[in-house]
Amino acid sequence: MSSKRLRRVGLGKGVLDCLSKNNIYTCKDLLSKTKLELLKFLGLSIYKVDEVVELCSKACAPKPRTSLELWNKRKQGCHFFQTSLPDLDKVLHGGIPMGTITEISGPAGCGKTQFCLMLSVQCTLPLELGGLAGNVLYIDTESAFSAERLVEIAQAKHRDLFVEDKLVELTSQVYVDTQQTCASLMDRLETIEEDIIRRR
Repeated sequence: MSSKRLRRVGLGKGVLDCLSKNNIYTCKDLLSKTKLELLKFLGLSIYKVDEVVELCSKACAPKPRTSLELWNKRKQGCHFFQTSLPDLDKVLHGGIPMGTITEISGPAGCGKTQFCLMLSVQCTLPLELGGLAGNVLYIDTESAFSAERLVEIAQAKHRDLFVEDKLVELTSQVYVDTQQTCASLMDRLETIEEDIIRRR
């Protein structure tokens, strides 16, 4: 079930107020309640409660699509972030897909952390240098993030660009979020969209 916030589902203010008084803030909270409980909380007719449940269900369960639709959508609108490693970008058919969550995995010592730090630097670069001129949310599940290594990579790859002031800017554009358990990571991934929207 989705942890999507109910205020983003399209429910009316009165319904949202009644639900929040009963500690119901997400689709998961609402869909975990029985119709009888919702009738009591909302004070609405059974038909209106059904509409609320249906709206919430549709918000967290997207309409099924065919693989052809997904393939066509990918061909038309998928943008890729180039890693600055041409051979890897070729294997990935253009780079890392943007607008998605990408998991980097592999055995210990194979360079996952180095790769993610390099991508973090790339993301903060100006557009004219192949970057995104943006911020980075670095989710660290191994407590392996090193700000010192981030700075070293930035200076090694772009010595002229990352001087003192730019290093301060770089390090303030990379947000580090440490998650130690699978459960906390999953919880974080479910709320990440709202945090990104809030920080814009």
